[in-house]
Formats: sequence, C-alpha cells, structure tokens
Amino acid sequence: MADGKKTVRWVVAVLDAFHGQHSAVSAVIGGADPSVAANFLGIEVEKKILSEIKKGGAPIEPIKEKISEIRSNIRKHKSNFKNFRTDAQKERLREFGLPISGNKQERDGKFIRFIDLLALLCLNSMDGSIKIKGESVKKEGEPGSCPTCLNGGRGNVRSWSSRRYNRSKTIFSCTVCRTTTTDQLPRKIGPISDITNTSNFDSVTFALAFRKNISRVQRLAKLKQYCKKLGFPLMLKISSNNKDISRTSSYTKGSSDFQKSDF
Repeated sequence: MADGKKTVRWVVAVLDAFHGQHSAVSAVIGGADPSVAANFLGIEVEKKILSEIKKGGAPIEPIKEKISEIRSNIRKHKSNFKNFRTDAQKERLREFGLPISGNKQERDGKFIRFIDLLALLCLNSMDGSIKIKGESVKKEGEPGSCPTCLNGGRGNVRSWSSRRYNRSKTIFSCTVCRTTTTDQLPRKIGPISDITNTSNFDSVTFALAFRKNISRVQRLAKLKQYCKKLGFPLMLKISSNNKDISRTSSYTKGSSDFQKSDF
C-alpha cells in the first residue's frame, strides 16, 4: 500500500470480503487476482464484490485531508448541537447512548466531551502516533478545589476521601476541612497511545459512557454506527473472542503530523 494506488475504501472492501484473513488480504493487496485467491483458500466471496475489487480504485486520500475532514465535521456537529432546542439536544444525546439530564450547559459539555474523545479514538485508529487525551462524558472524577479551603485562605486544596452514598452517588469529604460534596468533575483520560490495547479500549469506551456489561465486539459495532453518523473514519476490527483488536488503516504510524491544538 505504500505506492498509494488504492483507496482506503478499497482496502476495507478487501478486508471485509476475505474476512480479514491475513494471507488472502496480503496476496490481493500485493496484486494477486482476488478470484484466484478466494478459490485457492476456499473463501466464498460474492461475484459482485470480486468484480469491484478487481477494478481497484483511485489514489489513497492523504491522511491530512482525512484529518481536515474530521475537524470540519467536529466543528459542524458542535455548532449544530449548541443551536438545538432542548428536545432536539436530548434526542441527539439518546442517539449516542448518552445521559440527557442536566441544563443546557451540562448537555453541551457532555456532547463536546463525547465528540472530542471519539474523534481522537478514530484518529488513533488511523495513525497510532496520535495520542488520545480528554475527559469522560459523565462527571465521574473527583471534585475540583475545595471551596471552603479556598475561601478560608488555605489555598487550592484538592484532597478528597470518598464513600458511596445511596448506591447511585459518591459523597466526597475534604481531608483538610471535612467539607462534604457530591459534585464531581469529568474523569481525565490519557494520554493513551494505542487503542488496540484492550485495556486502553475499555478505558476509552467506558469514558464514552458505554456500560461495562457490553462486550467489546458490541461496543465496537456501536462505535462504528456512531462514527458513520458523524462522518468519522473508524479503522478498527476485533476478533470474535473479544481479545484481539487491530487497525485496518493503510496509513503508516506518524504519517499525520497531527497537532492537537489544531483540533
């Protein structure tokens, strides 16, 4: 693929048609006749798909253009969401499995954190050198500075102990002045360098408000649905046993020269 003569869509079509079987995919990408490869390896591929694969495609879209497209989609979706009325905002949050509670500022914050983190997940799936760093959709981290200590001249104190309260909430107690609160901030995520690591995949998807009782296969399927709605390319696949995650990207690591400040 280094010669850049095929599209990303073409590569994905080959991966899907040959069910990700390494020997077949490598052979076809390397120039082998897809019909011969399918027959030789005993893989059933529809004639229509074989015909499309044989036609090949245009040059691969440069990764910088893909990133520019993602940035454009991020700005568009954020702007549209902020301009939605309450009912439309709640419906949009439901589409992505996100909690709908809170005022407009809280709903805006949830959607922004979601779309920023999801976009970075997609970018990392394209180029493993792009770090994933953001905040959880839900406010599930510790509180910020203790207001009592701050107002009392003790400075910016952020030292909390916690315990569960009524099963659904956590009550925090300042270790200095013993002020209590149930207010929380979003949890910090990353920097994460490799989304194909299952622990990293779990950390990011849970931060995106996925329930922990949903399998990785199901989470990835949902992510692909969400990304399709948003116009984000997600270049990942997962084995049926939930253990092996890999990239389907044809871009080389470090090819993007990505700068987070441009997001």
